[in-house]
Amino acid sequence: MTYNGTFIAFQYSFHMKSAFERMFEEVSTRLVVMNIPPAVVYECRGVNRQRGVVPCGKEQ
Repeated sequence: MTYNGTFIAFQYSFHMKSAFERMFEEVSTRLVVMNIPPAVVYECRGVNRQRGVVPCGKEQ
């Protein structure tokens, strides 16, 4: 994933929200109630370089 890429995750709880907020600069969530069971879609952008997260194939 590049620094300006988008990571999308489909989860069944808000459990990962704090972890995603540490890893990415911008995290938005959407609750999909039509899914059974209801699911959360996370859309994460901007790898947080200050936290030491380095995308694959890149060096800090």
